[in-house]
Amino acid sequence: MSFLKSGFRFVMSICLGLLLSELIIRALGIAPPLPSGYSNFQPDKYLPYRMAPFDTQHVKTAEFEVTYTTNNHGFRDIEDYSYDKPESEFRILALGDSFTFGAAVQFEESYLHLLEERLRREVNPHVAIVKAGVSNFNSELEYLMLKYYGFKYHPDLILVAFLPNDIAGTYLERTNAARVTKAGYLITRQGEEMGNFMRQLYVYSHIARIVIRHVVYRTINESIRWDEIYRPNGFHEDDWLKLESDYSKMIALASEENIPIVFVHIPQDLTRFPEADYPARRLGSFTRSKGVPFIDTLSEMRRSFQSSSEPHYFKSDGHCTAKGYRVIADSILEGLNSLNLIPSVDRGNH
Repeated sequence: MSFLKSGFRFVMSICLGLLLSELIIRALGIAPPLPSGYSNFQPDKYLPYRMAPFDTQHVKTAEFEVTYTTNNHGFRDIEDYSYDKPESEFRILALGDSFTFGAAVQFEESYLHLLEERLRREVNPHVAIVKAGVSNFNSELEYLMLKYYGFKYHPDLILVAFLPNDIAGTYLERTNAARVTKAGYLITRQGEEMGNFMRQLYVYSHIARIVIRHVVYRTINESIRWDEIYRPNGFHEDDWLKLESDYSKMIALASEENIPIVFVHIPQDLTRFPEADYPARRLGSFTRSKGVPFIDTLSEMRRSFQSSSEPHYFKSDGHCTAKGYRVIADSILEGLNSLNLIPSVDRGNH
């Protein structure tokens, strides 16, 4: 009997300790927030997921607070899109991942919005950018987006943004691909294997969220060898080749439609990856072999990074700050101007 009492007291003390810890963690707000900004996905006929139209998500972290709003086609923009294109409009289709989406900043600070505004102001007032950046997309999904949806917009120019994390995304697509749940969240194969009970714990328990997220992130980060992304013939060589294959298919599609396609290299956090030249060199060599234009924002980002004390990336989140996105927009504008792909309009005669 005393053994049962001791066992009961032990269990109760554990439960009370967990309850107290849960209350303290909730009060301090140290648990990672639920990914409310990434709960606006929906299934799609051709894509594993895409963002829902007319959706608004508010995201607050220790580093930033932003609102994400999607338009009638499920892209982040304050303007609705039409597949029909006005005769005078020069339309650019921009493809990419969360950086192209403009994660971590307000819409007005995203590089595609800044680029569009400067193009309208300085080059051609009739420029419009279809901002088709989607969080967690990789080269395969961007290819599918272009194939099944992109040409419906009748673009005059296609921009494809590359970041080194696209190699990691390609690797995860092969090993731990994500799908969308009924609630609109993305869940990986590993998340599905956790079972419903563990997923419910993640949603409702702050302690469980800390533990589960630590385990999942550690597993994912240990499976991705980030340093190898920056080396030739490394662990992620197959992922580089897969990305180049996807890009080759995109180039072929654009060529069939007689639409110029431009690839843009955007570096990731230069404090974490100071030796960032390899991806730019490799992508530059690839695009030259295919005879398509390439814009590298690395040198401009590095110059600005070294000359300014203002942060260009959020330390924990990893996405660009407003400053970083501004440098990217300026660099792409300079590159597009040098390529003369956008017809200029004399505003005095407009």
